Amino acid sequence: MNIRIPAREQLFQGVGKTPLLIIRHAYAKSGDGEPRVLFELPIWENNEKFHHATALIMCGIVTQNSWKTGHFKRGGQLIPQCNGLKPGTIDYFIGNTNYDVTRNFDSWRAPSLEQLPFDFKNFDMPPPIAFPIDVLNNISRLYSCRLTGEYEGCVETYLVPGNENSQNCLMLRQDFATLLRLGVWMPAIKKSTLVAHVLSQVSTPNLEHRDTTDQRMRTCISYTFVNRWHNRAMMSLHGVDKTLLFARMGMCIFSHLRYWDDDDTLAEKSTITESVETPITASQMEGQGTTSREDTVMNTDDGTGESLTDEEYEMDISKYINSDGSLNISPPSDDDFDENGRTSAGHNA
Repeated sequence: MNIRIPAREQLFQGVGKTPLLIIRHAYAKSGDGEPRVLFELPIWENNEKFHHATALIMCGIVTQNSWKTGHFKRGGQLIPQCNGLKPGTIDYFIGNTNYDVTRNFDSWRAPSLEQLPFDFKNFDMPPPIAFPIDVLNNISRLYSCRLTGEYEGCVETYLVPGNENSQNCLMLRQDFATLLRLGVWMPAIKKSTLVAHVLSQVSTPNLEHRDTTDQRMRTCISYTFVNRWHNRAMMSLHGVDKTLLFARMGMCIFSHLRYWDDDDTLAEKSTITESVETPITASQMEGQGTTSREDTVMNTDDGTGESLTDEEYEMDISKYINSDGSLNISPPSDDDFDENGRTSAGHNA
């Protein structure tokens, strides 16, 4: 029996040679007088043309939801919306006037259902699956990954963190859920079909940062990933709120906004991380904007959001250790929790 060896050396061949679409602000200039760049996007399509409507939505989201009035020009010539966008540099215009750029997702005013782009507003979202579940296909739709179709390793993935209901949830394999939160790929609608659009460029891991929790490692993708999953049609999302699906697209897009690079304010950009975020309700999504989101310190949290020192942490857990070194921990009762779900010791259960 012949065993095929994985051709790992081919995963990153041609890094840096992917055709790029560079979208610039039509008026704003950087410190050296050059037009400011909004996005630098890899073009993965075989015909080397970026989907026009997707690019319009991306630029519209970061410029006060201007996709209806925005348009692209290359060398001063208008690019018709029926044409795909070829590699190179183009400029984004909103009428003939200057325009502001929204700094991050926290500052973005999410649109209501009626304000969504045409493709999202008119997308045929299947209704929620009725209970009791008595059809095998319905069980599959509820519990399998909506991108790969697999059951193994799937987790409930919330489109907008903190709003835990069925309209805000879809099942994804754990790795795809993580990559979605990091903005590596996003849901997009092309030709009335919901697909996975890969936003990140192919890059090799930095061997100086081998810790897989480092974001520079986690966002490295290969051509193998792109070839398998870019423009892959997603499976039915039953009962998902389209405004929340669009909000997740916005979260991914803001993590790739380059407009502020020249201001040395990258630390202020809203990147999608593995943080705990404050709830955003569906009513807030519909025209009310979004609440602010704050990262919280994980694992060594004393209940105030402050990280414990090694000495404080050892003192904190000493109450649970017997003199013989065994643990003295009994399951908490309902009375041990306060209204925020914390125990009397001040820790999440």
